Amino acid sequence: MQYRGLTPIGSALIELRGHVSGAYWPWIGGLAPAEITQARANAFLLGSILQTRTKADLAWENVARFLEAKGGPDDVWAVIRSLQDWELDPDFAKLHRYPQARMRVHRTALRMVEWDDDARRL
Repeated sequence: MQYRGLTPIGSALIELRGHVSGAYWPWIGGLAPAEITQARANAFLLGSILQTRTKADLAWENVARFLEAKGGPDDVWAVIRSLQDWELDPDFAKLHRYPQARMRVHRTALRMVEWDDDARRL
């Protein structure tokens, strides 16, 4: 089913979230597509990116801590791009134990400009 205002990928994710046994969808679970804000979609994408070689629960907790430390921004990608020295930022360093994972997040932040920093547009 194609949801109005969502890309085919977004629509597929919305469909899947109710059918994956035991799935936990922080920031977007249980919401209608129209209720998913830019901030929620971006937080979910950030957490999804960080689930490499780490437990999902830890990735979600790390994103929540990072967002809180940065004031709960709607546009987390702009915040990450604005870090003067992102590799040394203590809050950014706590996102993941591996530098490669943090580099992947930074590269994603640079690319999100193409989608107006809104994960709902992917």
